[in-house]
Amino acid sequence: MFEVENSTQIYSGLLRMADFAASVPNLMVDLYVVVPENRAETAEQHLSRPSFQQLLHEPEHITVDYKTFAEVRRLHDSSCEGDTDFLR
Repeated sequence: MFEVENSTQIYSGLLRMADFAASVPNLMVDLYVVVPENRAETAEQHLSRPSFQQLLHEPEHITVDYKTFAEVRRLHDSSCEGDTDFLR
């Protein structure tokens, strides 16, 4: 699942993801917030907050991370070239 944050606060996007994760039992998808390159540090700071670490890392096998717009473009290009392991 991707939450794209361009014009709104990263924190509010993470909160929407946390609400979704809390409301769906046995959620089995990886969660990413997508941010402009100049907001990557902010995303990383928010993701390291204890409230997001605890809520979003249950169950333990779910990935909670961020990607920059440039990384998503690269991932898209990789997937178009047949690379199926582009999120690792």
